[in-house]
This record gives sequence, structure tokens and C-alpha cells, in this order.
Amino acid sequence: MYVEESQKQAARSGISLQVGRRKREGVLGSTWRVERTDDDGVTVETTFEFMHWDDIARRHWQAGYARLYALAFRIYWYWTIASDSLRRVFRLSKWNFVTGVAPAIALLGLPALALLAAWGGYAAGRAIFPQAIWVPALPAAAGFVVVIAIGLLLDRVLGLGWLLRTYAFVVDCSLGRVPRLEERQFRFAERIASYVVTADDDEILIVGHSLGANVAVSTLARALAINPLLFRQYKPVGLLTLGGSIPLLGLLPWAKRFRDELALLAGTADLAWVDITAPQDIASFALLNPVTTSGVVLEGEAAQRPLVVSARFRELIAPESYERATWNVFRMHFQYLMASDNAALHDYLSVTTDSLSFRTRFSDSPETGSEQQGA
Repeated sequence: MYVEESQKQAARSGISLQVGRRKREGVLGSTWRVERTDDDGVTVETTFEFMHWDDIARRHWQAGYARLYALAFRIYWYWTIASDSLRRVFRLSKWNFVTGVAPAIALLGLPALALLAAWGGYAAGRAIFPQAIWVPALPAAAGFVVVIAIGLLLDRVLGLGWLLRTYAFVVDCSLGRVPRLEERQFRFAERIASYVVTADDDEILIVGHSLGANVAVSTLARALAINPLLFRQYKPVGLLTLGGSIPLLGLLPWAKRFRDELALLAGTADLAWVDITAPQDIASFALLNPVTTSGVVLEGEAAQRPLVVSARFRELIAPESYERATWNVFRMHFQYLMASDNAALHDYLSVTTDSLSFRTRFSDSPETGSEQQGA
């Protein structure tokens, strides 16, 4: 995906972007190098290290529609009976509340609608062919199948099953049911702590997308615990979270350790942390401070961290593509990592390859601040 999207970006921007071959570096990661040369002749070399935890997520990703009902009952039990998380989401963001309850409504409503359609088809068949015994069964079956087919189509478009499985994974993580991820995050932290000490890079950027934002927060907090001088003595370290759903975990009352990690990073002045989200991405808590939204109380300058930036997809994507893209849930959620039709300071491919410092990149940007709400 990176190779394809970076070449699209390079072609549209008129820059030279050479992407090297990806190499697997043991269990933890894969690496590749990128060399970017701008029109003014400035060349920047970037080493990407993709830290693997996808194998762990796949082991906990419940397959099959039959299991969705069990997942739904478990999730909404923890969200409503065991805690008041869903009510708190409603108070914080009505749109995220709708996204949260949509899978449950679909799971409960779809079978009822299918049965109703079957009954209507059967009644119509009996009215038209009162003497035929088996003929009314045909429109009944057709009505049932059509409703189920529409439901499956909506699931593909809106990603309701994907959302439900994501919610289940987050709940499992909060309850300590994914110990392999805990172990992996500690190993990531060791890797970062040791790398920063010896690296000769101009800057080091930790990037987390989607639930990877949660992993990035926990990993970086643990790296800081390993080396308290991590951000002070060595090369500048930055944290970039994209399309994150950090409050999905942070709002759970028993996720105290995660909230402590959020507070630690938010209160660390030596760390540059930027959180980018978009209202068009229903899988993120768009334009909300992920730390304070999670219930962490911060004071002073720490309360302003991380810097919340709007992805402004409407400006990044060409008008002819934008209208189609907004109906594709997965496209919107991955647009953060994809090529843009128009250049922007917060474009991921530019943030990670151009010569502008991450620490100063957004300091005077009009894309930050309260006007983001209209993005």
C-alpha cells in the first residue's frame, strides 16, 4: 500500500520518491527506505520500520456472522451494565454514539425486517393465489432473501461487522485478555528505547493509525519508563496518531493503566504529539482531544496536548472523487495513509518524507485550533 500510494503522491506533487525493498527484521518489524528529492534539490532519506502486531489481532478477530451476536451481547454488557461508557460517549459525541449502537441495531433489526418481509410476501401470495398451497412460499422466501442481501451489502459498505469486532478487541485488551499484545508492546518499547540512544537520524517519529494509536501510546509510555531521559537527551522524538479511537479504550473505567499512560505522554513537554482525525471517518473520535475525552484531567499546558488537527479530507481529495469516497467507510478510515490530490502540511506521506521538522510543522498552521470543527 505504501509503495502504491507514495508513487501516486509523487506523481501529483512533481517530486522524486524512491522506495526501497521491504525487509523483514525478525519478529518485531519490517523496514524499507525512502529517498525524496524536491524541486529545489533538497534530498531527505527516511527509514520506515513497521512494527508488527497484526498477527495478534488476527488471532482475536472473531470470524463468521454467527459469532457477531455473542460479541454484541458481550460488548454492550460491558458498555452499559458493567459501566456507563456508552452514556458517556453519548454526552461527548452524538455521532460516535450512533456509530457505537449501529451494529446492535442492525443485528437485532435485520432478522425482524427479514421475517416481516417474508410474512408480507406470503400474505401477498395467498391473496393473489388463494388456492395454491406452495406458491405463497416463493414471495415469502424472496422477501426474506432480499432483506438479508441488503443487510449484507450495508455491512460491506458501512463496516458494521468490522466495527463490532473492533469493539470486542478493545474490550478484550482492556480486560487483559490479550497478553501477547502486552508482551509485544514491551518489546516494541525496548526497541524504541535502544534505537533512540544510538540513532543518527535528525528526528524519530512514532506513528499509530486506528487502534495502532492505542498501541503507540502504550509503547511510547513504556519506552519512557525504560529510559526517563528518552525525549530529553537524544534526537527529537514525535508521536503522530491518525484516525485514532483512543477514547474507546480510555473511557472504560477499568482501563486506568492506559489513562495513566495518556497522562504521562500529555504531560511530557519534550514530546511533540499531534493527533489527526476527520469528521468523515466514523471509526475515529473526530476533532476531540483523545486524552481529556478519555477522562484524564490535565492542567496547564498539558491540557492542550496533544495538538488536535483536522485531516480536512474535503480539501485533500479532488471533488469528483470525494463524493464517492465518503460512502466508503474503509476508504475514509485509511485515507490518512493514502495519497492526496492536493498538498497539505498534515499529509502523512509529506510529514514522513519531507524536510520540514515535525516539532515545528504545525506551530503556525491554520489547520489547527477551533476552526477545525467546520472541516
